[in-house]
Amino acid sequence: MLYYEGELLVAIDVPYVSTTFAIEKPTWGKCNVKLTREGLEIKLPTEIFTIPFTTIELINRALPHSVMNNIQFTSKYSSFIVIDHKKNATIGYEDILFSTLLAGNQTEIYKLRYFLMAILGLQVDPLLKDLNVEEARLLSLLDDNVRNVEQLTAIFDENKDLLYRTFYALVSKSLVDDRATLTPSGLSIINKVKGINEVKKSNETELNEKIDEVVKLWDDSDRSIIVDNKNKVYLKYDESTLSGSVLTEDMWRCLPIKDIKEAKIEDLRESGLGLIMFTMYDSTIFLRAYDDSVIFTLKGLLDKKEDIQMRILYCLYLGIVEETSILSILDIKPHTFLEQYQQMEKMGVLDNRIISNKGLDLIRKMIKGYCTVLLIYKDVSTRRLEQMRMDNTKKVVMDKLKQKHEKSKTTRFATPQ
Repeated sequence: MLYYEGELLVAIDVPYVSTTFAIEKPTWGKCNVKLTREGLEIKLPTEIFTIPFTTIELINRALPHSVMNNIQFTSKYSSFIVIDHKKNATIGYEDILFSTLLAGNQTEIYKLRYFLMAILGLQVDPLLKDLNVEEARLLSLLDDNVRNVEQLTAIFDENKDLLYRTFYALVSKSLVDDRATLTPSGLSIINKVKGINEVKKSNETELNEKIDEVVKLWDDSDRSIIVDNKNKVYLKYDESTLSGSVLTEDMWRCLPIKDIKEAKIEDLRESGLGLIMFTMYDSTIFLRAYDDSVIFTLKGLLDKKEDIQMRILYCLYLGIVEETSILSILDIKPHTFLEQYQQMEKMGVLDNRIISNKGLDLIRKMIKGYCTVLLIYKDVSTRRLEQMRMDNTKKVVMDKLKQKHEKSKTTRFATPQ
């Protein structure tokens, strides 16, 4: 039976010790990967490499950050999976442990990863005897906060009916609730699938738990996903709470930006990436944005230690274009703003208060830097950035067409001398 087939990058037989301490530059190759009942088949242009299930020791072992960074940098993918497996030794009698690395887009890696975990879990643990492969797989996905219906449907071979049947089967077995949150029984089973003997302990702070409660209350009354460019904002002070939707361009009008003393990005289990802001009046604000780039740029804008030119760039990115507003938010003098703005124009980062593609590249690099520092290795959304890049391209094309039209018009109706 074929459980999975896809195109990925592979680095075969990497020494286990390298992935444990410091990996050299892995040799990546394009391959076709198949997952059958027997194991993992990796087909390269010149050979076929097979990893039987019986030789697999561990999947997705925790790696040092330096090793993870090296894997992501050399493969050009943020998502990957590491498989530790035994091979016969060429010298001696004992098996040697190797690691095989597979990298690719997030959907494919998720798909392969959870097929592997579900199949191996079903084979080795009698606790899972009442679950089929699809149920164990979906349970693993929900535990890892994968709740996007489109992504889940792709993992279930584009069979939405199967996805929903599997979900309701888990609900009927009291392994998840109707909000797709794992129950204690579900958590116990998924820990077995992952090979964790201890009950999973939450490392979220009490503050995050309170904010999660507010998020759940909001979602109970409004279950739709954030749409367009509206962001959800939750403000909490003691027992008082406020919540609402705010356009990105209006955030600076609705949030007490000058009164925010600290801000931090967190990956909250119930809500994905969010920005938690603490004000000087002891109130707490939680922002859940329609696009992750809004969170990162607002965090940079609020950071007074950040480079002033980057903060100006973030202002413009978030729709703050009036000079008086920028001066007030950044607490700088008009001559300082003028000096910095002129430098940014000379560098080609800005053009008439519009961020150029070069400036957008700078913001993208900043977001990647934040992800590295915060140890965020999943893909983040940058829809606003891509839309701005598209608008820039359209403007260039329209300007050229306009110039061509004007030139043609001038040539056509020129008065004879």
